[in-house]
Amino acid sequence: MRGRSTTVTAMEGRATDLEAITVRLDQIASELETGPDPDRAAELVREASESAAEAGKAVEAALRAATDTSSH
Repeated sequence: MRGRSTTVTAMEGRATDLEAITVRLDQIASELETGPDPDRAAELVREASESAAEAGKAVEAALRAATDTSSH
């Protein structure tokens, strides 16, 4: 049981990370809609790309953790 609670806690932490990333991506989208100057737009696009990659890694890790837990 102890390992499972650790996994659940880790998954909850990833969910929080994903929520924070989603909020930031929404902020970036809103700022991009205002038509920032090209340098700022490029900076925002880079940040969005990095955040999306981070979200993808968090989802993959959560799926691996769920699969590892269900196989035991």
